[in-house]
Amino acid sequence: MRQDGSVATVARGAGEGAILTLEGDVTILVADELLTAAREAAGHGNVTVDLGGVEHIDTAGLQVLLALRRTLTGSSRTLTLANVPERVQRFLAISALLAPLGVEAATTGAVEEDSR
Repeated sequence: MRQDGSVATVARGAGEGAILTLEGDVTILVADELLTAAREAAGHGNVTVDLGGVEHIDTAGLQVLLALRRTLTGSSRTLTLANVPERVQRFLAISALLAPLGVEAATTGAVEEDSR
């Protein structure tokens, strides 16, 4: 979690799209903040969600990611999960959401932001 208490930030990605960076505990307690950030990111085109700083994610956090994926695919845009921690991958596997969220194609490297 950042000093301002937020768990989600949106930045322009390199090229078309946005990077939604999540940190800390992504739970029902911050679902409204996450939903707002996801909608903002979706407005920029393709979205990469950087999960590298996530300590914990619950079903509310997963629901927002699934809603973001539905929104993007309905507009012929893509959702990519990056830097997915092993503990989050295990939760996705238990929830049968690895394939629906495209985690098998997730990158483990850093996400590149646009310097604009």
